[in-house]
Formats: sequence, C-alpha cells, structure tokens
Amino acid sequence: KKDTAALRLYRNIIKNKPLNRPTNLDSYSYEEYTKTEFDLYNISEKFKNRKILKPFDFVFDNTDTSETGVEFLPVLLKESISDHYYTKNPNRKKEIIRADQFSGIENVSVSGLVEFTFDEVDIYSNSILVGGKTFISPFSNNALTTYKYFLADSAMVDDLWCYQLEFTGRRKGDLAFSGHAWVHDGTFAIKSIEIYILPNININFVTDFGLRQSFKRRDNKHWFKNDEYIYTSINRAQDKEKQSFMVKRTTSRDKIKINKPIKDKVFNGPAKENAIDAQDKDDEYWVTARHGDLTTQEAAVYITIDSVKSTKAYKRLNWLGYLATTAYFRAGPVEFGRFYKFFSWNKIEGKRLRLGARTSYKFSKRIQFDGYGAYGLRDKSWKYHGGFRANLGSQGGLWSSLVGFYKYDMAQLNVNDPLVTHDNLILSILRRDPLEDLLKVRQAYLYYEKELVKDVTQKVTFNHRIFSSVENGYIFRKFDPVLDTTTVINNFTSTEIELSTYWGPGQKWFESFFGRLPLSFHKPVFEFTYAAGFKGILGGDYGYHKLQLHIRHNWGNFLGNTKYQIFAGKTFGDAPYPLLRMHQGNESFVHNRFAFNMLGEFEFVSDQYAAFWLNHHFGGLIMNRVPLIKKLKLRSMVSYKFLAGSLNQSNRNLIQIPGDEPIMSGIDVSQPRLSPLNNYYMEVGFGIENIFKVIRIEALWRLTQRDKLDVTKWGIRLALSPSI
Repeated sequence: KKDTAALRLYRNIIKNKPLNRPTNLDSYSYEEYTKTEFDLYNISEKFKNRKILKPFDFVFDNTDTSETGVEFLPVLLKESISDHYYTKNPNRKKEIIRADQFSGIENVSVSGLVEFTFDEVDIYSNSILVGGKTFISPFSNNALTTYKYFLADSAMVDDLWCYQLEFTGRRKGDLAFSGHAWVHDGTFAIKSIEIYILPNININFVTDFGLRQSFKRRDNKHWFKNDEYIYTSINRAQDKEKQSFMVKRTTSRDKIKINKPIKDKVFNGPAKENAIDAQDKDDEYWVTARHGDLTTQEAAVYITIDSVKSTKAYKRLNWLGYLATTAYFRAGPVEFGRFYKFFSWNKIEGKRLRLGARTSYKFSKRIQFDGYGAYGLRDKSWKYHGGFRANLGSQGGLWSSLVGFYKYDMAQLNVNDPLVTHDNLILSILRRDPLEDLLKVRQAYLYYEKELVKDVTQKVTFNHRIFSSVENGYIFRKFDPVLDTTTVINNFTSTEIELSTYWGPGQKWFESFFGRLPLSFHKPVFEFTYAAGFKGILGGDYGYHKLQLHIRHNWGNFLGNTKYQIFAGKTFGDAPYPLLRMHQGNESFVHNRFAFNMLGEFEFVSDQYAAFWLNHHFGGLIMNRVPLIKKLKLRSMVSYKFLAGSLNQSNRNLIQIPGDEPIMSGIDVSQPRLSPLNNYYMEVGFGIENIFKVIRIEALWRLTQRDKLDVTKWGIRLALSPSI
C-alpha cells in the first residue's frame, strides 16, 4: 500500500503502545463512579396502549426526549462507587465497591450481572468484544488488513497539539469499527476516541453501538483514562426507527494517583469485594458521592420501580416469567417442577410419571430441600429422590456450599447433567428410538465446595452407589474362562471419594441463593480431579484411583471465535466398565454439544483416554464475501472431535461389556451395544448458522470405524443457537 501520513501516524501509535498503556505504570489508584441506565427508545402510542401494560401506564409519566428528539423511557438504573488499586511489581489488582444500588434489585449477584453487559474496552488491545463478538481494534498490531485510515485534521486540544485520525472498515459486513481519534503529537498517545458500528455489520439484534473515551496526561508524562461513555441499542427487527432497548454506561474517575506507594494490606483478600455496607447507603450519601447529578427522570426510576413491583399485574407476570425460565411452578415457599419431567417414556419403564418439588427462598435463603417421586407404567416400579443445597455464606466474597441427596432411580451411565437426564419429555420426543441404555442406581451423594482464593475452587465429594442390573437394559455378567460360563451379577457397590480443583482465571459467575453458574470462558479454565474407590468400605466391591484433566477455552480472534476443550484421564486398579469413562454419543436429530454427535450413545468405554474438541465460528468472515448470500447474514462454522483411548484386559474381565463378543462366549447380547475403544475416533462437521438468527444446521461425517455394523457414517444435526 502507498505510504501516507495517516499510515505513518498509525505506525507511531502502535510503536508507542507499550509506553502509553496504564500497565506500563508502576502503580496507580483512583475512585470510579459508574452509572448504567436501561432505556426504552422510540415508544409508540400502540405500545403504550397495549392491554398488558395498562396496570403500569403511570410509568410513561417519566419519559424523556433525547438530543435528536426521540422519546425514551428510563426503565432501570444502577450506580456504583468503587476504589481501584494496581501495582506492576508484584502484579496485583484490587477493586473495593464502596457503594452500590440497582433500582428494584436486591440480589447482589444479579446486580453484578450488569457489569457483563459491556466488556472492558482497552482501545490499544488487538481485539474488542461487543456482545461476545470479537471486533478487530483500530489500533491492533495487524489492523491494516481490516481498516483504512485518513488524516482529517490537526489542532490544539487542551493546550496540546493533536492530529485527528479517522478510520473505517475496508469491507462491508466485517466486524470492524468506524470513528476517529485525537492523537497527541510527540507521545503518539490517544487523547480521545469515538468508535461506532455501521448498520451493515453481520451482528444480530444490535442496531447501534458506540464508545467514547478520553485520556488525560498526568505529571506531564503519563496518560490515563479519565472518563468513558458506552452504549448499545438492541431490537429484534434491527431497525433504528423501531422500538429498541438501549443500555448506556457512564464512567468517570477521580482522585487519580500515579506511581504512588500503595500499602500491601490493601490487596488482602479477593481481587474484588464489596464493602459490608455497600448496599445500605442512603440518599444523602449518594447526593454527595456522585460525580454528577442525576436527571429528574433518572432520579424518578427508583420510585417508579418500587411502585411497579407492588402491583398485582407485576407479581402475575413475574410468576409466569419464573415458570418459563426455570420450569418450576411457584406456590409460596414450595415450587413444583420441572414441568418437562412430569411425563416421559423409555423402553424399560414405558410411560413414566413424575412429580417433583423444592423449597424456595421464601422458605429459606440459606438452604433448599428438593425431592421427587416417579412411577413407570411398564416396569411398575417406584423411584424417588430427596436432597438439599445449603449456601454456607460468602466470606470475603468467596463462595462455599454443601450439597447432598439420596436417590433410587433409573440412570444413564456417565450422564451427570440434571437437565438432560433420561426422564426429559423433549428428549423422549426427539429420539429416533426409545431409550433403553438404562440401569438402576441407589445413590448417596454429598459434596462440600469452597472457593479457596479468587478463581480457585476446591470440591470434596463422597459418592456411594449400588448399581443393579435391569432386564432389557444393562445386565451385568461375569465370565469364568476356566469353566467357560457366564454368571449374572444382580448388583455391585462403589464407595468413592473425589477431590476436584477448579482454576478459572478471570472467571465470572452468576450466584443465586443456592448455587452458581459460570458465565464466560474468555481465558482457559482448568479442572483437575482425583478420585479413589475403596474396597470393603460400606460394601465397596472395587479399589481404584482415577485422574482426570479438563481444559476449556473460548478464544475470540481475528478469524472469528474458537472454542476448544481438552480431556484426559486414566484409571489405576480394578474398576468395571460402569465406573469408567463412557464416551457419550448422540442418536437424536438435535445437536448435543456435550457429546460426539456421530457416535452411538455409549458406544465406547475406556480406562485411559485423551480427547480434543474444536469448534470454530467464522461469523460472517466467509459468507459476507459471497454475493447476494451476504444479505442473509448467514454465518459458517466448522467442528472437529478426536478421541483416543484403551481398556486394559483386567478391567475388561471384571464385568463383561455388552457387545464384547470375544468375551461373551456365544451369549447373544445385541443391545445395548458397548465396546472398548482400543484405537481412536474422529468426526468433522461444517455448519451454517444464524438461520432466522437462532438456528444452526450442521452436517457431520464420521471418519473412523465406518465398517462397523449399525453405525451412521454421516448425518445432519439441528441446533438452536441464538447469538448476537
């Protein structure tokens, strides 16, 4: 490309990035005020007159008008004041939230979710996340392949000579920004910047996104961010003229100190913590502590939300919303559900009826009890479950809990997700054949989980199980090679203790009253597990040791988004196949992200294994370059799954594996099929996603064991995959 003044300026910015970033400082501290506002824009009279909103029509008295003349309604408001500290050597960060309030929201964890609306933006970084999508930064080291640059102006800005550099994406539809930056002459630091997205970008629901940042030179030497304004507008039709939901966050910094000593005790405890009285600040405190005044409409949000929550209509809608998101019917201190487990079917039980219930936070905010009873119309057998979950409190912002249950029920081997168990009506409907790979388990289970330090969680588990044979399902047999006879084992027992260490650097969590869920994997997450089985203790029949490692990562890059997982494990000692690794397959038409989708359900078992899973989503990188098709905003993805494993002969002989003909000595057991994996397995896939913004269709090919009987060599899987 022809060298221009704009390109020379860009190169100087890149060259001086290490000097101008705040991480170059030895230390810093500051007070930060953040205001996040949720607004409804382009409110039509038709919307105001909807019958469902009649009980809340008083909220429209609080509407405001934007600078462009668009009517909007502030809906929610969140404010926080926090102190930030940083040292370079040793590398330490600390955030102490001194005050926090969120209109109508009392749960601290829910309040914290607002932080995930916008990812932290470092304008000097190589990539910037918007709604989980990876955009190339205009000041990425490799931005020249994505952006065009223009030198637009030069002027004095705050008594500093600066150049105005404009930039925009080279190709329509690429995940790139447009905007401009004022760049200081001499240090080539960014004095201020504005970026926004163009309407033809391949991104769903987001009609607008913008960011403004300004930096100030401290001590006539160091540059530091002074304030920020970021916003995003969302609507289903992706039309700026239609009604939309806008989120705006304003951030300002005060009491900034650069390269001043910070006492070591400041960094004690977790990297981020709330002051004990952070949620208890009164109006008088906020009036004096804010870095600016609220508008009349913003101040009224707190009163309006309290009024809305007191109406019967809100309480009714809240009940229906809870049912839709949790599948539980609220009834005061008790909840009944999950409703999609009330009825299901399989080959063993036939039609299965189940009724479950649990206590709600109205019963207790510290402990929850749950249970269910189920009955199979074919096997005419009762099953049951009873358990509890206890929140042991968050000491210094560190999570701890105790969970236990006792149950007697049918089960699938190696399926631990409570949402996709065998008694799921949706899975019963979507399966090509009724499920038959079942056994009976009587189980006592207890675990204690404690977050030792920020990002590191230790879990200790006791697990006692009695596995029983099931007619037409899993029948356990033992082969005697001397007598050449096979004996049915009605049941066997496992007594196991497990230690699991979870390390997720920068992991974000959503914490409810009784549990927590991970929200992001932008950095690699590591989980190491050791388990020991004890022979002779509480009836345990086998002694063994297990080691397992699991790594997963969601990596945004200039080619799109890459998700990969690595699994590895090995069992030492004596353990029959139900206690080993069952490599889960998928025989339905719906894609299962936890399984090998071209593998038969529980087709292979191993006592040592290694696996690698890769899914790469190109976004619109490829489809945006196809004429006409690019208007559909389709996206492409590829997948690859690899598995290698083996099963030693001693474990193979403990309990015969269904379908293991060399050991079966002529006994005909055709179902369920299961065999040792003594080699490797691979499958690949190619998919088109963003169909109607929520659907993905993926074609998959099995690359190995294609000569086996009854295997599917290729297939189509459908997935609901809504994304921004």
